[in-house]
Amino acid sequence: MRIVHITNGGVRMPPRHGGGVEAYILIGSRRHAALGHSVLIVDRKYTAADPDTEELNGVKIVRLGARRWDLSPLSRLPGVGDLALVINGAVDQLSFALAARNYLNRMDWADVILVHSTIVGWVLAILGGGWKDKLIYVSHSARRFSHPRSLMDRVAVGLETELVRRFKKGMFSVEHAKEEVAQATGLSRENIAVIPANCVELQFFSAASADPQEIIDKYQLRGKLTVLFVGRIRENKGVDYLVRAADQIVNTFGHRDARFLLVGPVEDFGANKYEAHSRYVEKVRHLIDSRGLHEHVRLLGEVPVEELGELYAASQIFVLPSLSEASPRVVVEAMAFGKPVVATRVGMLSQAVEDGYNGFLVRPRDVRQLTEKIRYLIEHPEERAHMAANARKKAEEEFSWDKVAQRMIEAYDLLTRRAAEVTERS
Repeated sequence: MRIVHITNGGVRMPPRHGGGVEAYILIGSRRHAALGHSVLIVDRKYTAADPDTEELNGVKIVRLGARRWDLSPLSRLPGVGDLALVINGAVDQLSFALAARNYLNRMDWADVILVHSTIVGWVLAILGGGWKDKLIYVSHSARRFSHPRSLMDRVAVGLETELVRRFKKGMFSVEHAKEEVAQATGLSRENIAVIPANCVELQFFSAASADPQEIIDKYQLRGKLTVLFVGRIRENKGVDYLVRAADQIVNTFGHRDARFLLVGPVEDFGANKYEAHSRYVEKVRHLIDSRGLHEHVRLLGEVPVEELGELYAASQIFVLPSLSEASPRVVVEAMAFGKPVVATRVGMLSQAVEDGYNGFLVRPRDVRQLTEKIRYLIEHPEERAHMAANARKKAEEEFSWDKVAQRMIEAYDLLTRRAAEVTERS
């Protein structure tokens, strides 16, 4: 099969510091190339030094010139605020989408074209050529799982749903998203596939693959109980609730040896330039300082992939307190390292975390419950070890790329055939 991936043009491929969607595209592409399929990734040129083409583990990457925009001055206009982030990201993706459209018009090669962004998908749906029937939309958005949905959530979900209707096919990571989209579009459920988006390469994510001693010394973790968070430092990740829980753990319940490491970028579509976004980061920093937690809670920023593995290995508990999620890969990465997980009951987290088996599920925004479950794991090391073993087992049985890669190829083939049947009937 000849497979083309269209990225969102926001993070360079291959990603140097993780990146959930980008890692999903890259690892899936490598796996499919190893199975004998031809795979091409269409990405953006981020610097003049970026090569036009590159081959990586049998996967060809094509980089297109597409202007990047800096609309940061908009954030200072009255009433604009966070909307500047959305506008900047949308304009950047529109620019890349037009370049991708032009490239596809010159190419007559693909059997399937996988689109990983709603904005890019709409440009290709409206302006596409004879290759439009080959488009498959792959959802990575967490907005469908926000409760209650904001106005922005409802707009994004509506655009995504209508895009699936236009493509006549789509891929989601959660079963109830499939049901919702099928009902809203009138498409058969066979036109919508459900494939886990948070699989991991188990050989790279295991206690045997990383030596944590250097990290333990670097961050002075020896003899400490380490709680790890990995994700963007942004409001929907619930980071401030984790800091409040840390305050309870350290200052109320007296676990002075607990250390909370918050790993991940503070930027989003270049959001480090925007005063609007920085307000949330400053809120988190203020919480840390005002509760006297500067020794116990650390914002580490982005780290290289190799160091991230060492941080997983060095930690004892993984926490993801998100307010909304789709299929966060970091949870499964932590499970593969044999770490019990405390996560909120949103998105497909309940499929990865079985409450009481390999961790705990808590209500979003519930500091008391979040504190209670973290504290339980700190104070019950034997139960923590038991859940850790269960976490590794579940990762091996349900979230291995070895088991999912072929399922994806079968889904591409089925979705393409089903969409062709819909077109013939209409």
